[in-house]
Amino acid sequence: MQVKIAQSNLMGSVAAPPSKSYTLRAMVCASLANGQSRINWPLSADDTLAMWSALAGIGIDIRGDGDAWWIQGGRFTTPCSALNC
Repeated sequence: MQVKIAQSNLMGSVAAPPSKSYTLRAMVCASLANGQSRINWPLSADDTLAMWSALAGIGIDIRGDGDAWWIQGGRFTTPCSALNC
């Protein structure tokens, strides 16, 4: 058996599945940053939606759809009621 190995170029991309841990960290970082941040392919789960609610409760503007969430960070307010953390 003869095998010939030649130089080649690999091309392509890999999309990692959404991660609850990464989504939560990105939400906190985005809320602390000034200006608008975009989180691509966030994981929508009970914990991340609870974080969404808690951040909204302290004045962080969060919007999004299935593929991306936009967070306007940097401005916190005192919550009017208890936060579900």
